[in-house]
Amino acid sequence: MRLNTSGSYGQHFSGALGEVITFNTTLTASQMQRVRSYMASKYGVTLADNSTTGTIDERNYLASNGSTTYWSYTSNSSYHNNVTVIGKDNNTGLNQKKSISTDADNNSLTGNALLIMDHVSAISSDISYLAAGHDGTSVLENETSDVPLTIQSRMKRVWKAQKTGSGIASSITMTFDLTDFTPLNGSNLRLLVSTSSSFAGASVYMGTYTAPNFTVSFPTTGGMYFTLGSVNLAQTPLPIQLLRFTAKPEVDRVKLEWVTATEINNDFFTIERSLDGKTFQIVAEQDGAGNSNSIRKYTGYDLDPVNGVSFYRLKQTDFDGSYTHSSWQKVEFEKSNEFSLEMIPSPTSASNVVVQLTGSPGKIIDLIIADNGGRIVYANTLKIGDSGTLRYAIDFRTAISTGMYFVRATSEDSVKNCKLLIR
Repeated sequence: MRLNTSGSYGQHFSGALGEVITFNTTLTASQMQRVRSYMASKYGVTLADNSTTGTIDERNYLASNGSTTYWSYTSNSSYHNNVTVIGKDNNTGLNQKKSISTDADNNSLTGNALLIMDHVSAISSDISYLAAGHDGTSVLENETSDVPLTIQSRMKRVWKAQKTGSGIASSITMTFDLTDFTPLNGSNLRLLVSTSSSFAGASVYMGTYTAPNFTVSFPTTGGMYFTLGSVNLAQTPLPIQLLRFTAKPEVDRVKLEWVTATEINNDFFTIERSLDGKTFQIVAEQDGAGNSNSIRKYTGYDLDPVNGVSFYRLKQTDFDGSYTHSSWQKVEFEKSNEFSLEMIPSPTSASNVVVQLTGSPGKIIDLIIADNGGRIVYANTLKIGDSGTLRYAIDFRTAISTGMYFVRATSEDSVKNCKLLIR
């Protein structure tokens, strides 16, 4: 037996081995599933293998007796994400009173809301478990219609729990790590518990908030569906309003992008720029969505950026005139006087000639097309638009012969040449 090496290939595993279990016989599919369930429960790894072995579904959590399924994938397939388990199983030595979910899929658009389950007291009997998983919905989106009367909004993400055996107490402590959530007034938070995935008639429970954690007592004798709600949509919208704001230099402009998860009475956005981080000027404005509880993406541009270092921020203004600012984004920009010239397509027919100019918005270009003998067959003055790209169909007005033509584009500070083949 080898540990930590592949043997013939000379490769080594770089990391820690949490536990090694040896057996003196080949395990059956059922026995292997019990081992996998024990390890997954103990180390917080969701059994997400979509394959099956014989009659054993490898996504089910199976107790050591081989007959008790304490997390059924069939019943909980929509909630088979970041499964968290507390429980007691004497045969395996598992006596886990506290467990924390992992969120390996966390990113800026799905967010993170780590769940910690704590039994606090001893689990009183063997083969007793409480497992919970969520539906995979982003915690950065909210719901305002499917809520109890006293609740103004809730997370769209819903968790579901499954209780097995008689040893789990009538209530346990749940803690939600809400590091990703701003604005947030902890006194507005509530735990919503329902007998179904609908929360209009859910029971509402108060907890305590010590940033960034919301801790609350979860009753294990009632509904098994739960989520977080807010009694004040303005102060604690659940979730955050602005997820991301970025500023990136392009050839002749600065591109600004931002993403919101929810908007409440949002009138408009203002992009502001500063050279010293103190005095800001308006670059552009864009209408907001008013009220929205879904993820929305926005794009804006600074079409006349300043050479050197600039600082950009986003100002969000409500209908009542109140506003908030995002954090700064630093951009180093070097304005280019260059532009590009391209004939599309080439070769082509005389009736299908298009010139493409890419450069600074507003740049004036003098375009000349001449034949092989130097005779000018086309001349025009063109202006690149706000997008930074101009595609212009050439109208020769008079018939021209097939053959090679020479194209020259001239601005006040640059000249570009290319060839055009007419067939």
